[in-house]
Amino acid sequence: MRVLFCLSVLILATPLLACLSGGEDAAEGENMGSYLFTGVLEANECGAAAPVLDTVEFRVQLRNDRGQAIWRRPDAPVTYGTVLGDTWTIQTSTSTPLYETCSMTQTETIIVTADTIAADAGPADAGPDDAGASDPGEGDAGEGDAHVDLDGGASDAAPPPPQYDFAGTHVIRVTPDAGSDCSPSLATYGGPFPALPCEVRYRLSGVPTDPLFE
Repeated sequence: MRVLFCLSVLILATPLLACLSGGEDAAEGENMGSYLFTGVLEANECGAAAPVLDTVEFRVQLRNDRGQAIWRRPDAPVTYGTVLGDTWTIQTSTSTPLYETCSMTQTETIIVTADTIAADAGPADAGPDDAGASDPGEGDAGEGDAHVDLDGGASDAAPPPPQYDFAGTHVIRVTPDAGSDCSPSLATYGGPFPALPCEVRYRLSGVPTDPLFE
């Protein structure tokens, strides 16, 4: 019996259903910053079929294209969703034939809410002195001094993207497709699933990190 488990967004111990394939797409929309996400496992209803990790970490660049969420990782397909207010929703769904009588669909749903943080806060992997202001010393700019280019003009560098803290959930749901007989996959018949449908649930948090794709 072939049992696969794959997440297009997170990385688990082994795959369950077939992964989407692809590479980096061209940048679209407004850059909302790069973030280090940490997922803490809350429940694994799929049992031995999903040998998941208790904690996972991954970095993502978020972009907002007029309400379309764009979720970009360095070595994974670009994933799209929606932005409504401060809430970002990303969902993917993949159906895979496992054997003659059974096809299953794996649906991943990430829902995270953004909370604006102070503009002078440093990235998650910055050193202890990176985010703090230095003490003024000899030769430092005085209060009220503005930064200008050497040619006397104001800097035209693009302003940094806004920064947020994120909190939410990542749910992976596995469901037999309509008309499928997946009973051989159940533990009562010697399969790896305690029950179907089943879910794997992570609690997610995200903090700013060094820029990706820059």
